[in-house]
Amino acid sequence: MNFLVSIHQRWAERGARLAVGIALPLAFVIAMLPDTPGPEFSQGDKLVHALVFLLLTLLARIGWPTRMAWWEWPLILLGYGVAIELAQAMLPWREASLLDWLTDGAGVLVAKAVIGWQDRTGGALVHRP
Repeated sequence: MNFLVSIHQRWAERGARLAVGIALPLAFVIAMLPDTPGPEFSQGDKLVHALVFLLLTLLARIGWPTRMAWWEWPLILLGYGVAIELAQAMLPWREASLLDWLTDGAGVLVAKAVIGWQDRTGGALVHRP
């Protein structure tokens, strides 16, 4: 049975790494595009920021469950959020926003809370040796 868990674990890690590798540049490109007209709701962009960074944090945890300290991915992702905001500040059709970056951080914190809860209750997102 451990053999099957090991195979499942490796495939989960590889899939999550691939997803992170695709999502990071894709999110950057999308963040640089001009706003497109369409249906909007109040603070909808903040929800998107939080969800993107929540998902990136969860995928990073699944992809690299034991290779990094608990704080490394959140720090990397928050730095990534700063890079996006700085790049947007240089574009005439975009603007940087501290609130967007704080919302990125909120998504990371929610993901870390989910991960911590899963670890404490034994229902870890991935099997940790």
